[in-house]
Amino acid sequence: MRWAEAVLLCVPAVMLAIWWFGPRHFSRRAIAAAFVALAAYAALLLYLAEGRAITGAYQPARLQNGQIIPGPQAPGPHESPPN
Repeated sequence: MRWAEAVLLCVPAVMLAIWWFGPRHFSRRAIAAAFVALAAYAALLLYLAEGRAITGAYQPARLQNGQIIPGPQAPGPHESPPN
């Protein structure tokens, strides 16, 4: 997991805590900042999702002659396929 993904995981909880424990009325500046933060959150989610398309059917590990044989691994977005 990358640091950006860990931060993205925490953002909704932080925003909920600010809303829950924050002041009763927020200023226009605070509301605008929240909308900008949500837009940046959505953009970062889309950016991190690039190149992570599912490339085939999932094949789990299997047991063969008492040995665990891992399933085939698809190459990552920046790797070349094996020869």
